Amino acid sequence: MVRVLGSDHPDTLGSRNNLAYAYRSAGRLGEAIPLFERTLADLERVLSPDHPNTLTTRHNLDDAYGAAGRVSDANSLQRPWPAPSTGRIEPRVNPGLLTC
Repeated sequence: MVRVLGSDHPDTLGSRNNLAYAYRSAGRLGEAIPLFERTLADLERVLSPDHPNTLTTRHNLDDAYGAAGRVSDANSLQRPWPAPSTGRIEPRVNPGLLTC
């Protein structure tokens, strides 16, 4: 895939995340964590820190850190959710429904 699409293509980065996830699922944390870390850095650079693919990899790395007992590293990944780009969504209320 790297040969065809390049190392920074979103599909290549997604495949790297999937491989790291497979390593993590197999208990191969020593291989999963460095791959998640590199993939996360590349996704932040290529797509953005708030892109859904980046957030998925961040979550997967957090999970791998937790499985490895690296709680302080997992805590360092915690970030507030990004604000909606379209603004705040307000609930629609029909005033007629509120009167008895």
